[in-house]
Amino acid sequence: MTAIDISSFIFSIAWLEVIGYLGALFTLLAYSMRHMRLLRMMGLCANLNFLCYGLLTGVWPMAVLHGVLLPLNAARLIEIERTARNLRHGGAQDNPLDVLRPFLKPRDVPEGTVLFRQGDAPRQVFFLESGTVYLPEIDEILPAGTLFGEMAYFSEDQSRTATAICREDCKIMEMDDAIFMKLFNQHPEFGFYIIRLMAGRLVRGSRKNPQAYAGIIDKPAE
Repeated sequence: MTAIDISSFIFSIAWLEVIGYLGALFTLLAYSMRHMRLLRMMGLCANLNFLCYGLLTGVWPMAVLHGVLLPLNAARLIEIERTARNLRHGGAQDNPLDVLRPFLKPRDVPEGTVLFRQGDAPRQVFFLESGTVYLPEIDEILPAGTLFGEMAYFSEDQSRTATAICREDCKIMEMDDAIFMKLFNQHPEFGFYIIRLMAGRLVRGSRKNPQAYAGIIDKPAE
């Protein structure tokens, strides 16, 4: 083996180590990310580096693992970007149905149906597509185009703050609590929408029945 061959071999080994170390660095960065979008991006970089490292060194379990993880992370990143774009475009609208439609499950509900009672544990968030819903504890009627049921997730005991009754035949769109909290935590645009929605309801509802929101609004100091 000539000196040139030896130096080429050492050079190739050095680059392979660089690729491996970059994969480790991107993995470390992915675990340190707080935002899901950045986490997925760092994960993609790590997958790409480890895939190349596994293929070039013949470490096939590593190559197969990151060959599977690479499209999975890419798909999740595309989903996050699509949802964020939809939320940005829908952020100026009062009606969130167009933004949330992929996550909502429709059902027809007859007049007089109690969707939930005050004190119940929350299981879903609702969007009222048609009809009206009455909240007796605060004497409020929710019109079509209203998102409701979110307040319970932010109360101290995580229970419904009011009872919701269909005043007529309604079409209700439901979103389960896991998806709701995922959207709230991962997408600031949606989180701001919910905060604005809750702020308005707290102002109106606390004037009519402060006790209904006792688990959300702190009692004034005596």
